[in-house]
This record gives sequence, C-alpha cells and structure tokens, in this order.
Amino acid sequence: MLNRIESFIAAALEEFVTDTHRLLLAAEKHPQATTDTDVKEEIKFWCSQYNAFVKAQHRFLNGVRLTATASGYTIPSASRPGALIHRLYKTGDIWLCSCEARGFCWHHALVCGYERGLELADLESREDADDGPTPPAWMADEDAQLLTLLAA
Repeated sequence: MLNRIESFIAAALEEFVTDTHRLLLAAEKHPQATTDTDVKEEIKFWCSQYNAFVKAQHRFLNGVRLTATASGYTIPSASRPGALIHRLYKTGDIWLCSCEARGFCWHHALVCGYERGLELADLESREDADDGPTPPAWMADEDAQLLTLLAA
C-alpha cells in the first residue's frame, strides 16, 4: 500500500505517462511523419520520453525507490541488481545520471515523478490550509446573528 507521498508520486508518473503518450501520438499523426527529418526526430524524442516514464512508473509501482543522498539520489541498477548502483545528481538545474544510457533514462523519469509528486502534495496542503477548519454549525449561526445585530 502506498503512503500519502508515494500516492502523489504515482499520480505524477501517471500524469507523465499520459502526457508523453499523447504527445507521441500527436507527432506520429503529423502529415510528414514519415518524410520530414525534424518530425522523425520529434517522434524519436517523445518515444524515448514515453518509454522512460512507463519504465519508471512500472518500477515505482513494483517497489523501487530512490535513496536520497546529500548530493541527489542513488538507485539500484535494474539490469545488474546487487552489482551496480546508479547516482543521480544535479549540475545547475539539470539532473544527470551515472548509468550508461547517456540521456534521459527511466532514473531521470523517476526523479521527475518524485519532484512532481512533492509539488502535488504541497499544492494539496496549501489548498487545505487556505480553507482552514470548518466551524461548527452553531458558530456559523451565532456569527449570522451577530452580523444581523451589527447591521441594525
């Protein structure tokens, strides 16, 4: 069972899978999808993004978690479990990964899911804080009576 934050991460990964799939399908439907080099590159890009998010979602829902470090995260290798740990770290605002994929990999996608999941959790907490506690009905009635007296 997922805890509260993990539920937000799972929702974020689902959002990314859905969005990248939609963008991939849109690129594939382009009239010049089979002839234009730029469109072919766009299709390749969205296909890569979509695959990375699907892998990240699958692995997350099957228990794979990032381990926070002082400089980023570590994650066990899926291709060589127990033998290799990958390191994710930031250079400026860009996440880099030590894996051999050399580009946007499922490890990056998982970090994106964590970051977006934390944003979603923060947004929900702010919404809850903005609403504040709901006063009991007797208090609302009393406030209405006071407002009537003040208006008279």
